[in-house]
Amino acid sequence: MDNKGIIELGLFEHLNIADTERIHSQVIAWLLSQDSPLSPSKKSDFLVSFLGLENKAYQTIDTITEFQNIDILIRADDELFVIENKLKSSQHSDQLSKYINTLDKHVSDFWMLKKANPPRFYFLTLIGEEAGCDGWENTNYGKLLEAVQQLGGIDTHPLISAYAVSLKNLMTIVESFNRDPRQFHTVFTDGSLKKWEKAQRIRDGKYTPAQAYIAKCQMETILQKMFMARLAGQLELQSGDSVKINETWGVALLQVAFSSLVVEMSGNTFNLGVQLQDRSFKINLMAQEYASSKTDWVRPTASNVFKNIAEELGLRFNPPRSNAYLSMSKRLPKSLWEYSFDDLVVCMKEECVIAKAVCHDLKSRIEAIL
Repeated sequence: MDNKGIIELGLFEHLNIADTERIHSQVIAWLLSQDSPLSPSKKSDFLVSFLGLENKAYQTIDTITEFQNIDILIRADDELFVIENKLKSSQHSDQLSKYINTLDKHVSDFWMLKKANPPRFYFLTLIGEEAGCDGWENTNYGKLLEAVQQLGGIDTHPLISAYAVSLKNLMTIVESFNRDPRQFHTVFTDGSLKKWEKAQRIRDGKYTPAQAYIAKCQMETILQKMFMARLAGQLELQSGDSVKINETWGVALLQVAFSSLVVEMSGNTFNLGVQLQDRSFKINLMAQEYASSKTDWVRPTASNVFKNIAEELGLRFNPPRSNAYLSMSKRLPKSLWEYSFDDLVVCMKEECVIAKAVCHDLKSRIEAIL
């Protein structure tokens, strides 16, 4: 399907729950629960296929959801599988590490599990995000769709068929967007709109069927994040450079910190790096403990260095506002969706080479006055 194609809207779409993480967690749990319409052997096959396990036949499988904030727990014989489900959101506050600790404290007692079989942890995402945490394995909605489709047959439960339709729609959107983001400009332009504003545009016929599906399910930001992750993977960064993808007001933000360009100031550690959000490209200095940082961590002399170099380069200087952060910015010639992906990669590689040279100059000048 391209962005002009017709999407088969099913039960989950009509109930407005196709994009709800909790619903997907509950359906997965239901398929493996004591109340599942599947036979024990089908449940075992589904679990093995979904999580990519060694081919084995589990005799007894049960599930529980939202236990100590963990999305899905699956007990298969004497093994335990833990799933954190992220459809449109990203992990936060080191939650994956916290869940490992939670399991140690509570689950063994809850299900009387043997310590000889440590839990296995899975990070389930729509766009194939990396868990980035030791002990977690990555899986995605594409694998979930394959496992559900394998349950098909003449006697398939109608709810399972409806769920397969919903999963296929989600994956079709992801794959179509990945093929040519330029056909989905609303992903980049409408992410910050309110839900009622998107609904009005749908009623006014301003969206293609695929764009309307994205708007109705509010998938703009997660698709932008996937786009940014794909872009970051092509930038040929050095080992140790860190990449973070966040968002503000529905617009994805890519931050790259150069590992070799670190500045110590006011007893705190800062990284020099670059940031991309919409058409804004920034060279920045950011405290490693950014969330808890204060503007007075940035010394006025460092701000002056940034301001002077920004003026030399004809860039806009951005002073600290509420955190320890300085930047200089420029606008790209075009919006991200107007580039072919390959052209954007070339553009960003060139910008990063220039920015890294500027960061070396910044580091030298700042350290010379501290």
